[in-house]
Amino acid sequence: MSRHIGKISGKLFLDGQFATLADLESLDQLESELLEKQERLNIDITTAHNEASSLIVQHAKAVQDFVEEGDKVSIIVALEELGKNELVNTNKEVQAAIKNAESLASSEHHIGNLVSLQQNYSTPSESDTSAKVKSAIQEYLELNQRDVPPAVEVLHSQWRKKLQKSAQKELQRLSKEAEEELVTCQYPSKEFHPSERLLSIIEEMVFLDSSLRTESTADPQGVPLEAFSVLTAPYDVRLRFHFEGNKDTNQPDKPEWFYSYFLDIIDEQENFLQEYIQPLLGESDRIAVNEFICALIPSAIRKASVLFDALRDTSTELSHLLFETVVFETALKERYFYSPNKGNWVGISGAILTPERFDIWLNVERDFAISRFQSIIQLPDAWEIDFDGVERGVTKPTKSALMVKDLLEGVTDHYRSLTSVAYRLKFLISIQTTILDLYHEQLHEQNLLLESNISLLSRALVGAADKQKTGGSEGIWRVCRIFGSAKFIIETLQVWGEDVFFLELWRDITSLNNSSRKEGGIDDDALQTSATLPTDDRDEGTLFDDTIKGYTSLQDRVYHTAKAFLEKRMQDGMKDYFKLNDWSKNIGYPDPENVPPSSQLSVPIQTMDKYLGIMRKCLSDEDMYQILKDFSKVLAEYFSRQVIMVNTFSAAGGQQLLSDVREMWQRLNLPLDQEYYRIYESAGLLSSRDFQPSHLDSATVKSVVRRRA
Repeated sequence: MSRHIGKISGKLFLDGQFATLADLESLDQLESELLEKQERLNIDITTAHNEASSLIVQHAKAVQDFVEEGDKVSIIVALEELGKNELVNTNKEVQAAIKNAESLASSEHHIGNLVSLQQNYSTPSESDTSAKVKSAIQEYLELNQRDVPPAVEVLHSQWRKKLQKSAQKELQRLSKEAEEELVTCQYPSKEFHPSERLLSIIEEMVFLDSSLRTESTADPQGVPLEAFSVLTAPYDVRLRFHFEGNKDTNQPDKPEWFYSYFLDIIDEQENFLQEYIQPLLGESDRIAVNEFICALIPSAIRKASVLFDALRDTSTELSHLLFETVVFETALKERYFYSPNKGNWVGISGAILTPERFDIWLNVERDFAISRFQSIIQLPDAWEIDFDGVERGVTKPTKSALMVKDLLEGVTDHYRSLTSVAYRLKFLISIQTTILDLYHEQLHEQNLLLESNISLLSRALVGAADKQKTGGSEGIWRVCRIFGSAKFIIETLQVWGEDVFFLELWRDITSLNNSSRKEGGIDDDALQTSATLPTDDRDEGTLFDDTIKGYTSLQDRVYHTAKAFLEKRMQDGMKDYFKLNDWSKNIGYPDPENVPPSSQLSVPIQTMDKYLGIMRKCLSDEDMYQILKDFSKVLAEYFSRQVIMVNTFSAAGGQQLLSDVREMWQRLNLPLDQEYYRIYESAGLLSSRDFQPSHLDSATVKSVVRRRA
């Protein structure tokens, strides 16, 4: 039996019998042989199947009897004998043979259909008509709707190529007819009206071109149907005439003229395409307007490439070209929902930006951006606080901070449409991160100048000019400028970090990080030098976290500078007050509740009120409250260490101190917090033995009481 049902490979068998289409001529003889073999095989299969089935039934009955008798040993023996039986194993081979026979039958049926197609459509000749080719394609497509057996895939593919070749030949003929008919219909003038013959030709072209086409993403710009290439050809001639010759419209510094003309062409033909051409596309997902744009896009790529090479040495014009190109791409996407190549359109910018051209553009953009940055920080009013540039109630930045933000946003707009992660990353690192680092350096240097003036150790090294810049009111203004600028950049980067564009870039970089180190997908230099990039596969964080960390560290340092500045100015202003030693005077005030404050506090209160007033103008309520709270703590410490703990007090002295503390906190509008009540109640204890504190612990009370005279 195994002689008849051997393990035959259907695919190898058919490949051996039908190496070419010509071998199909011997199909009748082969079919007769196969039928004879199949008949013998069926007899053997039936016999084997019946014998195996009978044996299985007998053993099953025996097992059932043993089960009823409870004889486990006999059950096991019966099952083992059944597994060893040659007929059972043969039954498995029979099932495999049946499956193989079914596959051969399916292949035979499919080959028969191909033979029918061969008979209906002989070898193409010059006399082939469009109808004949169309009929063959339709018959092939009907056949293609069924599953193609693996054994006949080669024959099937050969027929597809044969029909594609015939269709392409017919397309060439129809293209010429369409061109002639377009001229007859006065296309693309205002008098143009499509004839029935033109629409019929286009419909045939669409069918022949789309029926056997295999869509792929190999071409990043997409491949339009041939009919639309015919429709756009006259417009390509117009574009060449106006923008590639000696006409006044061909201005290298005005790429927007070309793009505007391109959009006008689409608008001009949109109604015709939707009303007459879209119905010819049948039930496909193709859109006539998109096909028209796709066919005309090569004209735009050609123009942009020529302009890029002509403008490569002129930074402003080159940046303008890329900017207008991106604007044009955006218009195509938003106005016409243009999205070829299954949504993976790289745009015109992606088509013209070869690695060499991209590096040229990147260098031009970087040089321009850094030059613009240098111009910003050298402006006379660069470091003036802009009170109108942000909303009310927030910490105010300088004009330079606002302009740096605008500069960086402009850079983002220039590369936002790029699809290459590596290109986007180069822009981010080479330009934006560089400018952020340069601005951080500027703020850091200004803060160092302030710190050097405040430090007692280095004050002697500070020149008179620097003292003027960092001392007094100018010093507090400078603190506010640095602090406000740093905070503004931090808040800007936090907002950008949550922007969809930068979130997607972060996600792409995170996923490519490890592989790019091995494959060079992202420059190794960029990966090694930029603090912007993730160092592992984590998803949390944003692109700007490390930059934000640097600016936050600077902001904290400036905050400490502000605290030190206020403390130093307070200490200098209250020297005379701290030298007072008449706190033990024994006099009686007519109204102990309204003792006038010490005259030595008048000047320091005015000075500190001026400094804090400047800060209130520049800082948010939240930031200002923290400054006042910290200053209140410092002031309370000075009252405690420089006044209370180094003097003895009479009741009158305590009443004077109580008045001074109250005056200081009220005039400077300091928070009445724990620090205030600590020093206020300490003065109260010194002013009266009947005073009952509520904010002092017992140790502090004992320490203060000891200072009574």
